[in-house]
Amino acid sequence: MNSDRLVSSLKTLEHFTNVSLGLKHHSEYISGFHYNRDLLMAAVANTYVETVGNRSDSLYLDIEKSSPAPTKNSLFSRISAISKPSDI
Repeated sequence: MNSDRLVSSLKTLEHFTNVSLGLKHHSEYISGFHYNRDLLMAAVANTYVETVGNRSDSLYLDIEKSSPAPTKNSLFSRISAISKPSDI
Protein backbone atom coordinates (compact mmCIF):
# COMPACT_ATOMS: atom_id res chain seq x y z
CA MET A 1 0.00 0.00 0.00
CA ASN A 2 1.27 3.47 -0.89
CA SER A 3 1.40 5.35 2.43
CA ASP A 4 1.69 8.75 0.70
CA ARG A 5 -1.56 8.12 -1.12
CA LEU A 6 -3.23 6.93 2.09
CA VAL A 7 -2.21 10.09 3.98
CA SER A 8 -3.46 12.20 1.07
CA SER A 9 -6.79 10.34 1.09
CA LEU A 10 -7.21 10.81 4.84
CA LYS A 11 -6.48 14.54 4.53
CA THR A 12 -9.01 14.76 1.71
CA LEU A 13 -11.60 12.98 3.84
CA GLU A 14 -10.88 15.28 6.78
CA HIS A 15 -11.21 18.35 4.54
CA PHE A 16 -14.51 17.05 3.14
CA THR A 17 -15.91 16.42 6.63
CA ASN A 18 -14.79 19.83 7.93
CA VAL A 19 -16.25 21.73 4.98
CA SER A 20 -19.46 19.69 4.91
CA LEU A 21 -20.22 20.21 8.57
CA GLY A 22 -18.75 23.71 8.90
CA LEU A 23 -16.05 22.58 11.32
CA LYS A 24 -12.73 24.28 12.00
CA HIS A 25 -9.54 22.48 11.05
CA HIS A 26 -7.22 21.81 14.05
CA SER A 27 -9.25 23.79 16.55
CA GLU A 28 -9.88 23.11 20.21
CA TYR A 29 -13.26 21.65 19.21
CA ILE A 30 -14.05 18.31 17.58
CA SER A 31 -13.21 18.33 13.88
CA GLY A 32 -13.42 15.97 10.94
CA PHE A 33 -10.23 14.33 12.15
CA HIS A 34 -12.10 13.01 15.20
CA TYR A 35 -15.29 12.06 13.36
CA ASN A 36 -13.56 10.24 10.52
CA ARG A 37 -12.12 7.58 12.83
CA ASP A 38 -15.61 6.62 14.00
CA LEU A 39 -17.10 6.91 10.50
CA LEU A 40 -14.41 4.69 8.98
CA MET A 41 -14.67 2.11 11.77
CA ALA A 42 -18.46 1.96 11.29
CA ALA A 43 -18.03 1.58 7.53
CA VAL A 44 -15.50 -1.24 7.90
CA ALA A 45 -17.70 -3.06 10.43
CA ASN A 46 -20.85 -2.31 8.39
CA THR A 47 -22.60 -1.00 11.49
CA TYR A 48 -23.85 2.19 13.12
CA VAL A 49 -21.51 4.92 14.37
CA GLU A 50 -22.98 4.49 17.86
CA THR A 51 -21.66 0.94 18.13
CA VAL A 52 -18.02 1.78 17.34
CA GLY A 53 -17.41 5.23 18.80
CA ASN A 54 -18.34 7.69 21.49
CA ARG A 55 -18.80 10.80 19.34
CA SER A 56 -22.06 9.87 17.63
CA ASP A 57 -24.16 12.42 19.54
CA SER A 58 -21.76 15.23 18.59
CA LEU A 59 -21.65 14.03 14.99
CA TYR A 60 -25.44 13.94 14.67
CA LEU A 61 -25.72 17.38 16.26
CA ASP A 62 -23.22 18.83 13.77
CA ILE A 63 -25.05 17.13 10.88
CA GLU A 64 -28.35 18.57 12.11
CA LYS A 65 -26.87 22.10 12.39
CA SER A 66 -25.28 22.02 8.95
CA SER A 67 -26.88 22.90 5.65
CA PRO A 68 -26.91 20.48 2.69
CA ALA A 69 -25.30 23.10 0.40
CA PRO A 70 -21.74 22.90 1.85
CA THR A 71 -21.86 19.09 1.66
CA LYS A 72 -22.89 19.22 -1.99
CA ASN A 73 -20.26 21.84 -2.85
CA SER A 74 -17.52 19.96 -1.00
CA LEU A 75 -18.46 16.70 -2.68
CA PHE A 76 -18.38 18.23 -6.15
CA SER A 77 -15.07 19.99 -5.50
CA ARG A 78 -13.52 16.69 -4.29
CA ILE A 79 -14.87 14.85 -7.35
CA SER A 80 -13.50 17.48 -9.72
CA ALA A 81 -10.13 17.46 -7.92
CA ILE A 82 -9.68 13.71 -8.28
CA SER A 83 -11.09 13.65 -11.82
CA LYS A 84 -8.44 15.93 -13.26
CA PRO A 85 -5.98 14.08 -15.46
CA SER A 86 -2.52 13.77 -13.98
CA ASP A 87 0.61 14.99 -15.76
CA ILE A 88 2.34 11.70 -16.41
